[in-house]
Amino acid sequence: MANFATLGFEFRLPFSAPPKEASSFLSSSSTTIAPPPPRQQWCPGGGGGGRRRRSECRLWQCLERSLQSYKKVGYQEGLRAAQAKNSNAGAREEEEEAGEEESGEKECEKRVFMFGMGYTCIALANTLQKQNWIVSGTCRSDEKVAGLQSRGFQAFHFNPDNDGENLKSLYAATHVLSSIPPVGDFNEDPVLQIHKQELVQAAAQGKLRWIGYLSSTGVYGDWSGNWVDEDSVPQPTENRAIARLKAENAWLQVAQLTGVAVHIFRLGGIYGPGRSALDTVLRQQHPRSGQQKLRDAHRFTSRVHVADICQVLTKAMEHHCISVFRRIFNVVDDDPMPRSTVMAFARTLLHKTGIKEASLESSAEVGASDGLKSKEDSGREVPEKRVSNKRIKEELQVELLYPSFTSGLQAIFEGVHNPFD
Repeated sequence: MANFATLGFEFRLPFSAPPKEASSFLSSSSTTIAPPPPRQQWCPGGGGGGRRRRSECRLWQCLERSLQSYKKVGYQEGLRAAQAKNSNAGAREEEEEAGEEESGEKECEKRVFMFGMGYTCIALANTLQKQNWIVSGTCRSDEKVAGLQSRGFQAFHFNPDNDGENLKSLYAATHVLSSIPPVGDFNEDPVLQIHKQELVQAAAQGKLRWIGYLSSTGVYGDWSGNWVDEDSVPQPTENRAIARLKAENAWLQVAQLTGVAVHIFRLGGIYGPGRSALDTVLRQQHPRSGQQKLRDAHRFTSRVHVADICQVLTKAMEHHCISVFRRIFNVVDDDPMPRSTVMAFARTLLHKTGIKEASLESSAEVGASDGLKSKEDSGREVPEKRVSNKRIKEELQVELLYPSFTSGLQAIFEGVHNPFD
């Protein structure tokens, strides 16, 4: 009785057993297979009992089929050990395995299509490109198309024509992300109004595995400064926030329609390199708009560094999260603070650079006077809430790179360009 160890398990098969008994052995719970007989040896089950080549032996064919079944469930090491017993057979199997691995790589190729490649999506595109993703998406001008193409991205105009190359890239995508807000003449989400059918078709082809939509914490409305999480019932009052909530629901319905996982990301105020309180202070030489003044009336403002947005999106796009069919995530840092506090910290940092004192004092005076505006003074309601980020930490295992505006602004001040480097 021969014995051969595969993967550390043991299964003994007597070569004197007829093929039917061999099949019953192979279907048992044991998992180690005996080696084949020598190249020229009496082979049972051969009919006449004469000498036969191993490849003609029915028992060996049973063993080969069993090894193939092990291969399908991932026991490559055991397969290679069995193949090592015969160099010719091993060479043939290695060629087949290489072909299957190459096919598997093509099937697992990661392609993302982004609707609206603005500040946040470009940051994400940079991040994914370093991880060998193929990135394509839409923007609104020839200049932006050229700029994105120069960085190695496939860029197209966003338009209602449903033509050509952009749809080809959309159909090839494994992941789709939309950052386009429901604005302008659209009565619903503009991407769904134009490309909903194409998304359904892409899902039907079987490649599309994940859809993401970038929304806003503004959908929560006013909670009088209390904490909210993803289970809190949104109560928006502003038209933009109402439209955002309507768009969220439309995207979640796409999950129901296609069977593809859809994740909604409610982002706080986005800042990062080139778009932060530091830049605002340096530009703040003139009277500000009413909307800017209204923002200064907030006691709490939830914000998030763009690098942390990229981190959250990347983790959500990973395969282990696809099993979550429909999910909403708040994407904010740990420190909801008044805008005036953030601006004061930015001015403190800029004092170190030797910028003229008059410029900083001017911006400080504007921030101080406008930051004291109350709801009654402005004539408009100021929605107040503090937004929890507990879910991204627990479900996506996110550790924020910049948990507070202080660490985020300090990094920008020191020249850290993540994720645009």
